[in-house]
Amino acid sequence: MVKFTLNGKTVEAEESKTILQVATDAGIKIPTLCYHPAIEPYGGCRLCIVEITKRGRTKVVVSCIYLAEEGIEVKTDTEKIIRSRQTILKLLLARCPESKKLKEIAEQLGVASTHFRISDQSKEKRKNCILCGLCVRVCNEVMKVGAIGFVNRGFKKFIGTPYDSESDACIGCGACQIVCPTSSVDPQEVCEEEIKIIPSEYNMGLEARGANYVPFPQAVPKTPAIDKKYCLYYQSDGERCGACEKVCPRGAVKYGQEDKIVEEKIGTIIVATGYDQYDPIAYEEYGYGKYKDVITGLHYERIVNAAGPTGGHIVRPSDHKEPKKVVWIQCVGSRDEAKGISYCSRFCCMYTAKQAILLKDHCPESDAYVFYMDIRAPGKDYEEFVKKAQEFYGVKYIRGRVSRIYEKNGLLVVKGADTLAGIQLEIEADLVVLASAAVAQGDAIEFAQKLHIPYNADNFYTELHPKLGPCETVTGGVFLAGSCQFPKDIPDSVAMASGASSKAMTILAHDELEIEPVIAKVNEEICSGCLTCKDICAYSAIAGKEIKNRKTGELINVVAEVNSSLCHGCGACTATCRSGSIDLDGFTNEQLFDEIAIL
Repeated sequence: MVKFTLNGKTVEAEESKTILQVATDAGIKIPTLCYHPAIEPYGGCRLCIVEITKRGRTKVVVSCIYLAEEGIEVKTDTEKIIRSRQTILKLLLARCPESKKLKEIAEQLGVASTHFRISDQSKEKRKNCILCGLCVRVCNEVMKVGAIGFVNRGFKKFIGTPYDSESDACIGCGACQIVCPTSSVDPQEVCEEEIKIIPSEYNMGLEARGANYVPFPQAVPKTPAIDKKYCLYYQSDGERCGACEKVCPRGAVKYGQEDKIVEEKIGTIIVATGYDQYDPIAYEEYGYGKYKDVITGLHYERIVNAAGPTGGHIVRPSDHKEPKKVVWIQCVGSRDEAKGISYCSRFCCMYTAKQAILLKDHCPESDAYVFYMDIRAPGKDYEEFVKKAQEFYGVKYIRGRVSRIYEKNGLLVVKGADTLAGIQLEIEADLVVLASAAVAQGDAIEFAQKLHIPYNADNFYTELHPKLGPCETVTGGVFLAGSCQFPKDIPDSVAMASGASSKAMTILAHDELEIEPVIAKVNEEICSGCLTCKDICAYSAIAGKEIKNRKTGELINVVAEVNSSLCHGCGACTATCRSGSIDLDGFTNEQLFDEIAIL
């Protein structure tokens, strides 16, 4: 560690850190265009110059390559430094007068214009390039591809591919576009390969994500994960990239880590796996997957969200223009045994009304149409909310089904029927939102079998009793919450989650638990050890027990053994036992016969 003075304050830093890194850590902003933490600095743009005093002598150095030293004095904002940065910036503006990044820095430094002769860029794609070289260096040093480089000399110098044609060496990683400070790089212009774009699952594919990403903003723990399927480091066996390991200040990225199974002893389980969205691709007449502007309700939710891909601005996915007419189609997959499912998804009517109101809030001049079969709004103030959308916001509700959607003159023509008016309708819409059904998770059956809990024909988990045990299951200690049980809205999900957590705490609050006295018992003397009962038990309450000779330790027999804490006394094992060695405690055959005889 070394100590030195930075803008009049004593700071302590590692010797391997540059002045730019130390200043950034201290909250001092130094303008730079050629620095990126994944690449070794080389001081090309010169904007990050600072003034240092060492052994009584003062000089100007480039802060991105000058390392911290003991006892030096660093000043980042002297009059001489500011004037020098302004001159450098004017030279850069002469080369790239339209660069948004340069204009932004110029405004910060008080530079309104340049007195140098503005160069005439021969190619439109190069007019914003400031020749910082970051794209060339990341392609060569980090990706180890070398698909682009500097071409020509002097004022004719530019960055491009050999012979200014598409490169067959480019791997389409897009790293050059990411590091470019002026956003003037278009990888598609230099690459004959298709640029690899990873669609964001959380944002419904409306924007791309990196191979190193956080699944969603509220993830716990909020730790990035590396998608090995797309990560260049893993795909190249460690020969390329590795940038995330270099830039991580905590050294938390370890490529050698492997997945491991962690075993924990737990007292209760709350199943809250949620639901999945019905894929409306089956409704070919609606054009989902064919037309970009036919989306689902979840797509719309991400668009209208302030933290979503469009920053909360409602735009069409195809051209990012504000829609003037939006049509919602309800019950896409719900209550349709021919193509979808027979049940009602319960919350579609309400989120459609909410989305239509948000459209009118964001775009007051727009028109909103809702095609519906029936409005189902049974919750508190739900009916009033739908009426508010209709009467106050002017959302037009049309009772009828949509038969077809097709494209005409850049718009989507929604053809349907108004059964109340008895007429056919055709609405030219900018955007169509499908209120898709809520279905069980794709792996719901597999997960239910692991936990030994039942599920219905629609693969939703079944509760112990619909009225007396709504959040319990037949397996003790396993509780249900949310839409894994059936489609629920937010109030119902919160209520069920509160009930499930209370039930779980009831179990965890006691050192000992009371169980039902009616449990299965095995007569070991006549048990044949076939263990058919073990296979038939739905609660995994029966296991094999070895009987050995006490003196010699020799195995004599294997019999069934019942775990009394897991047994629910259902009697399935007694009915299947071939030797008649299993009975329910208190309900043996002899006891039942005696009871009948007395009666």
